[in-house]
Amino acid sequence: MKTFQKLDQMPIGLTVPAFAILLVIFGIPIVHLFLSSINAPAFSATNYYMFFGQPANVRVLFQTIEVSVVATVICLIVGYPTAYLIVTASKSVRMILIVLVIIPYLTSGLARTYAWIVILGDRGVINNLLLHLGVIHSPLQLIYNTRAVYIGMVHIMLPLMILPLVSAMMGVDRSLMAAARSMGARPLTAFWRVFFPLSLPGVRSGSLLVFVFCLGFYVTPAALGGLRDAMLRVSEIRGHPFR
Repeated sequence: MKTFQKLDQMPIGLTVPAFAILLVIFGIPIVHLFLSSINAPAFSATNYYMFFGQPANVRVLFQTIEVSVVATVICLIVGYPTAYLIVTASKSVRMILIVLVIIPYLTSGLARTYAWIVILGDRGVINNLLLHLGVIHSPLQLIYNTRAVYIGMVHIMLPLMILPLVSAMMGVDRSLMAAARSMGARPLTAFWRVFFPLSLPGVRSGSLLVFVFCLGFYVTPAALGGLRDAMLRVSEIRGHPFR
């Protein structure tokens, strides 16, 4: 009994129920998927030899990682200044900006993907506007390429980058910036050497969250990209761990 009481008093003890639930919901299916991929109890790597033996599969695998990394970097480049703007704004403006960030995330990713088809299509909003203004004489190829894939993925993933950054930045003591300024540091130097290092936990958590979600993207690259922009979708298919 005393052991449980001591565990409850420890900060890590409060996370035990959450970890137990995650283990049941995610851990057991992942272990089962892994055992199926190695044909347990025979324990054979045949499925992996079959997968990596096909150059097309390897190319799509590396392409999935590359697209996920680039999309994560773009989200960080766009999301960090946005989060900083939200944190430095007044309380009323901050709430409005946070709501504007969250509202798009409440919309289905599939709906947002097809919205970009309407915007970027040959007869979409952008091409029709440019044709009407006489800027172009034929529709631009804005869709079915890697650029369109990045636009769709970044648009969907930005809230997952901004919100962890806002949470981390809100915990930074502003008096530290004022102290750096009072000791002669320029605004940019104070930001780079004081504020930015303290916001790195938000950068790490947001980047990891976005990267993991990007690895599972399938519909957006298929709808906005071309034949060369396919991404890998991991699933379990009758003894074959990949599709």
